[in-house]
Amino acid sequence: MIPTSMSKFLKTILEMLYR
Repeated sequence: MIPTSMSKFLKTILEMLYR
């Protein structure tokens, strides 16, 4: 399972890349 922290971190990275 993926920890919430990891998921949140990945989401932040994706937002930065898409911006």
